[in-house]
Amino acid sequence: YGLYANGGILSLTSSTVNANNTGVQVYNATSTTLTGNTFTNNTGYAIEVTDTNGGSDPTLTGNTGSGNGNNAIRLSVTFVTAASLTVNPGLVYIIDGLSVAANAALTLQAGVILKFNATVAIQVDGALNVQGTAGSPVILTSYKDDAYGGDTNADGNSTPAPGDWGYLLVGSSGRATFTYATIRYGGYYSNYAMVQSNSGAILSLTNSTIAYSRRSGIHSSGTTVTVANSTITANTSYGLYANGGILSLTSSTVNANNTGVQ
Repeated sequence: YGLYANGGILSLTSSTVNANNTGVQVYNATSTTLTGNTFTNNTGYAIEVTDTNGGSDPTLTGNTGSGNGNNAIRLSVTFVTAASLTVNPGLVYIIDGLSVAANAALTLQAGVILKFNATVAIQVDGALNVQGTAGSPVILTSYKDDAYGGDTNADGNSTPAPGDWGYLLVGSSGRATFTYATIRYGGYYSNYAMVQSNSGAILSLTNSTIAYSRRSGIHSSGTTVTVANSTITANTSYGLYANGGILSLTSSTVNANNTGVQ
């Protein structure tokens, strides 16, 4: 490691981290701030942040990366306050675990790319606000998906497939709002759609795309679901399945699924 922090408070600003294995590894810190740093030619990840205790929401802004084995910020974090993930040029986010606790809020700012390892899931019990724009959508996709953020896993040529990652679950106390978002290649688990919502949850998608799930694209149970000006395409099972709750689907395209809407 260039820098390894286990617990405590870490502030790393305007620094160069290069030619290590992992650039920076942070584990269960009470405060993590990485701002305006340059990560180059590290043979592993540029940054890894693991927080198994839900004790700190990392601040990661203005960092840049190139030439690393994984041009990525690896996260395994439970967010517990009001936090944002921002674009760090040249560095996508690799998610090995992500949850938003009840009463917490996580914002994904325009242009953020999240790629998911294997069977990873997102649990939203608070608020998830995805704020993409037409020119800078927010992407949630497979770690094998080179179409967004380049060859993150440094294998030369990856082919993503449905079921490469798990699902996004909006719990009964959760709400998730997606604007100009693309979500694709999830649906690993047989009992979860790529986007799943439980009774009492609120789910909204506008100008967004749900595609290439190994299961259904969206499955809601007793949820308020609003989908507008969006595309639901090429999902192996249902494009959208609503069991109870309130459904509004307007001005959208639903194509190349098994059943379009149930």
